[in-house]
Amino acid sequence: MKKSLLLLFSLSCSLFPNHCFPSEEDIGTTAFPVLELGFGARGAGMGNAFCALSDDISALWWNPAGLGQLKLSEASFSHQEWFQGFRDEYGGAGITTPFGTIAAGVLYSSVSDVIRHTEFDNPVNFKTYDVIGSLAYGTKFKRNFFFGFSMLGYYVNLDEDIGKAVGADLGLLWRPGGKFGIGLTAQNFGTPVKYYYHDTDPLPSLIKAGISISPSSKINGVVEYTYPQFGVQSFGVGMEWWITPMIAVRGGYRGGPQASEIFTAKDALSLGFGIRYKMFGLDYAYAPYADVGMTHRISVNYVFGRPAEIRAGTIIARVIDVDTKKPLQAIITTRGPRADTVLTSPESGEKQIIDMPVGTIIVKAEKDFYIPAEDTLELAQFDIKKVEIPLKYKGPKDVPRDKAVIGIFGKVSSVSTGAPIMAEVKYDGPVSGTVVSDMNGWYSIPKIPVGMYTLTVESQKHDYFPKLIKEVVVEKDKGTLTHAEMSKVKTLRLYFERDRAYVHPNDRAVLDTLSSFMQKYKENVFEIQGHTDPRPPTKFKNNMELSNARANAVRTYLIARDPALAGRLTAKGYGADKPVASNDTEEGMATNRRIEIIMLPSAPAPVPPVGGQPPDKK
Repeated sequence: MKKSLLLLFSLSCSLFPNHCFPSEEDIGTTAFPVLELGFGARGAGMGNAFCALSDDISALWWNPAGLGQLKLSEASFSHQEWFQGFRDEYGGAGITTPFGTIAAGVLYSSVSDVIRHTEFDNPVNFKTYDVIGSLAYGTKFKRNFFFGFSMLGYYVNLDEDIGKAVGADLGLLWRPGGKFGIGLTAQNFGTPVKYYYHDTDPLPSLIKAGISISPSSKINGVVEYTYPQFGVQSFGVGMEWWITPMIAVRGGYRGGPQASEIFTAKDALSLGFGIRYKMFGLDYAYAPYADVGMTHRISVNYVFGRPAEIRAGTIIARVIDVDTKKPLQAIITTRGPRADTVLTSPESGEKQIIDMPVGTIIVKAEKDFYIPAEDTLELAQFDIKKVEIPLKYKGPKDVPRDKAVIGIFGKVSSVSTGAPIMAEVKYDGPVSGTVVSDMNGWYSIPKIPVGMYTLTVESQKHDYFPKLIKEVVVEKDKGTLTHAEMSKVKTLRLYFERDRAYVHPNDRAVLDTLSSFMQKYKENVFEIQGHTDPRPPTKFKNNMELSNARANAVRTYLIARDPALAGRLTAKGYGADKPVASNDTEEGMATNRRIEIIMLPSAPAPVPPVGGQPPDKK
């Protein structure tokens, strides 16, 4: 961009050295002073600082490079009411094409009741007028760069004398992302105005440089500096605020001649507004010039036509695994006439890129744990080119290829059987979130910031104890494999001394953990089953009563911890009917004197009283 701006400035200086380095004798008047003003009420309301924005048809006069920004054809008509009877009428239109925008405009500037004196000193009223026609072209010649030029013909009628000239405007514009812009334009460079009866006059050649800032689609700020070949240098600042999509207000400050003793600071201000409705627009601008008078500008705009046909084709990119031939969801980037980044479908591995400008296109495919690959193709207008890019897997071999990611991934399984578990995996660290493992137990947490994370793994059916995994480290461009093995809650066993039915202090910590689990997962119900060895008890009538007492002792303890559990716990004794070990040894009988807490899959049965007796039927 700097080279382009310097080239334009150097070219104008070499052709017109007086412009860049004016001497005292060069300072004077020029023909067509009206050309030092821009046409269009929108730019005028923003302090005449429109060079670096120029995003509508008025770019024909502000900066022809801005014509390359037009997406639809536009036409505009402006009326400017000046002081002392000066009036300007201006009309312009631009047609968008696949190669840029072609535009034309005509300016008619007139003033009536001008007085001249004859050779006998008799006053005579006459009307003088200027006509200026322009033919312009603007286009995008590189990403975010726009170039434009216009050819102009000048005609002036001074009652008894006529002058003619030809000239040109050149413009450059850089608008990266639409948020920021730099504009430069050289205007009215051409032949002197030649009259029939008088000497020649120079054109009002000038260079403008500006900056635009658009922090949002509602606000545009502009700054501009004007360096004329003859006359006073000036600057302008302005702003536009779209209060609604239909209504805008504008304001600006015009530095330069207004700073002289003739004008005060308030005379340098400009104000305006704009209205947009569908394809029509109306703009108004007001600017005072002290005792000389006030100026009013009105513009009417019309947008029409369809977007220019793009000389383009279509690319269908497909990404597959080079070994399995299965489709892959991958990132596709294109380089060439246009840079795009898209994501292929996980089902088909394909992505269609439409309206791709013609030319040489490089298509690159990338996916985590795969070696990137690319292909090159030539795309002509209306072509539909298919390209298949195979990728080579380089990730861990014991992990499904669609689960290995840059981030955290792993498998959730049973610690006892190794069976996969469908679970929610919550992660907390630089960022937080939740993912769900698939039916095979695999989960992936992709593209998370580097740092230390804590994982909390919870079974979706809540039939496993939650698993807490601390200090999981994620490094840049690496994947961290983290498996989670969980213990099933289906059966929890407590063991009792012979002929005893109370909760031993050593078992309280286990029951406290179980109580916390039950409080967290309120949809689960449990059955507490009591068992004995075959020897008759001495403190109870029989083993069935002893097993019931053991089950209810555990139930009573859990309810004391959380009374809300009463409706979700049942207690039942089985006596010595269900041994889990041989009763031929003391060790075997000790194993059979137990409590088993079973998680039930359905709603609980009617809850008996704590004493283990059935409810009173009366």
